[in-house]
Formats: sequence, structure tokens, C-alpha cells
Amino acid sequence: MITAFHVSNIIMHIILISVFIGIFFFTYGAYLERTIIKMQVEYLINDLIGSIKVFLPKSDQVKEQIKNINIDVDESEDQKVRNNNKLTKIKAFIGIFILVTIGIFIILAVSRLMNREKMTHKQFWLKLLKYNIIAIFFIGITEFVFASFYVKKYMSINTNKLKKSVIDNIITHLDDQDKTMRDKITDKITDEIKDKILI
Repeated sequence: MITAFHVSNIIMHIILISVFIGIFFFTYGAYLERTIIKMQVEYLINDLIGSIKVFLPKSDQVKEQIKNINIDVDESEDQKVRNNNKLTKIKAFIGIFILVTIGIFIILAVSRLMNREKMTHKQFWLKLLKYNIIAIFFIGITEFVFASFYVKKYMSINTNKLKKSVIDNIITHLDDQDKTMRDKITDKITDEIKDKILI
């Protein structure tokens, strides 16, 4: 027989999972995402530099030119990202708040209308919270361990495809004045290198 506790337990589980996922994503998940992106970009840059440095002339003049490259940083783009993230957080937590509110009202209604197995309201809520907090605790540990030890090490950047794209773009964007350089680069990309970077 389905009791008020069974129905309420499912609803409470959904509520607590939703709250946990929201908090986990915007705290540890966001930190982990930044860490993963940083690691993968560093890996990509190191791998890419190793592949294209054979094309660069070994001279101090080129090194100085590279050091003096002025990269424009558009602060307005950073502000757009911050505003978008803030708005997304607000919307997510409003959604979670609505879900929690509706869920609690359903549990209250169910606990009054259905059989509570001769428990008082206090006993009913204590049992409900105890079962679900224990479950969330173990779900939290599982999520943390899985994210820290497996997700963090997953390589989603296909370095070979990106290297090929960068090299193709370098060759394409060298204009006719740089025909000699373009031919030189094209000649340096041996069939062996092409085989390694073609996907």
C-alpha cells in the first residue's frame, strides 16, 4: 500500500537533489569547469607550439615582435559574461525555490490526506528528513569523487583537429606577398605530420 511517507519521500528526494545540484554546480562545478578549461587550454597551447615552432624563424627580432604583440581586451565582453552568469544563477535559484515551495506544499497536503502510518507530524517530518539527508550525503560524496577523479581528467579538446585547423588558417591567411613563406610552410608539413594531425 502506498502511504503518505512513500509519496512524500519521493517528492522530498526530488527537492533535495534539485537544491544539491544547483549548489554543487554553481560552487564546486564552476570551480572544476574553470580548472578543466585552464588545464586543457594549457595542454593545447603547449602541444600547438611544439607543432608550429618549426615554421618560425629562429631570430631575436621575431621573439621581440611576438613579445610586443598588443592583445586588446574588451572589458565590455567580460562584463556581458558576468551579467549573463549572474542572471543565470538568479533564474536557476528562482526555479529551485519554486520547486521547493511546490514540493513542500504537496508533502503537507499528502501528509494530511493520506495515511501517515500513525506518526505525528513531527515524527513524519523527522523521518522524511533523516532518510533524505542520508541519501543526499552519499549522492554528494559520489558526485564529488566522480567529478574530482574522472571528469577533471577527461580531455574534451581534440588537439589534432585544432592543430590542423590552425595550420590551415595560417596557410590560407598568408597573402600573395607571403607566397614564399606559404610555400615554405606547406613544404615543411610533411606527409608524416599531416597523417598525425588529420582526423
